[in-house]
Amino acid sequence: MVYLSHKKYTQEKNIFLYPNNNEANRNAAINNDTIQLNADAKRFVPEGMFVCLAGGEARYLPRATVSTATATNAATVVCTPSQIFKTSDVLYVVEPYATVTLGGTVAVNDIVTITVDGYALAVTATTTVLADLVTLVKNSINADNVLNQKVFALTAGSDVYIFAKDGVSTYSIAVAETSAAVTIAIGGSATALGFGAALGTVASVNVTTNTVTLSGNAAAVVPVGTHIGVRTISEVLGVDAHQRDYTDAETQTIGVYDISSGVRENFLPYIDGDIKRRLPRITFITKA
Repeated sequence: MVYLSHKKYTQEKNIFLYPNNNEANRNAAINNDTIQLNADAKRFVPEGMFVCLAGGEARYLPRATVSTATATNAATVVCTPSQIFKTSDVLYVVEPYATVTLGGTVAVNDIVTITVDGYALAVTATTTVLADLVTLVKNSINADNVLNQKVFALTAGSDVYIFAKDGVSTYSIAVAETSAAVTIAIGGSATALGFGAALGTVASVNVTTNTVTLSGNAAAVVPVGTHIGVRTISEVLGVDAHQRDYTDAETQTIGVYDISSGVRENFLPYIDGDIKRRLPRITFITKA
């Protein structure tokens, strides 16, 4: 009796919105030891991954988005994509940021004000629940047409985390409140967004669960949606438009695209403002 088996592969998506005006002007030799094995014992990378120079070698950009909040008493970070991290990578929050902590007793119509880069946003409490005010501050920042060009906000517990969208700007920040019963403060009494200390060093990666285990507990709370990665990125070369299997080849030399009139942002496994800033000849489009 003969048994036949087959491997089901995901159909490759076309990350380009337009068939023309896409140029792969950069080459990169990727070593497979920078890509972790998945559950099928494959070193697989999906289309739409960015390629960079980090620590003197070409590799897929070692950055990911946190999908489960990480506490300071936890030694694991759940994030995607995860296969591009390797043992000994030192992870940081990608963007400069500040932590705003709310507390106390909230009354309806209490007002807290967040000022970023000289622009003040007043947020008025609509309930007496502190968690509601925390969420309202986050949503108000992300919805404001001035602030959302410069920063984005996430939350964890009673903290609002404010990040520079472009990955580099250390905007000034200040906070105030109208009620003595409500407290609001910036972590470390910071007056500007800043780059945080290292979160930890990668000890192992489980690609099946997208879990990165650190060599010790995380050095800071990491909210869902935070961008984390290696800081020693000297250059982002471009985007790889194709799926790759590095299982059997120690090194593959690939072409990466640094010019495009339209890359579908929602088809990319990872994207952040710093990448967009580094690749000005690519137009990123949020469109199916």
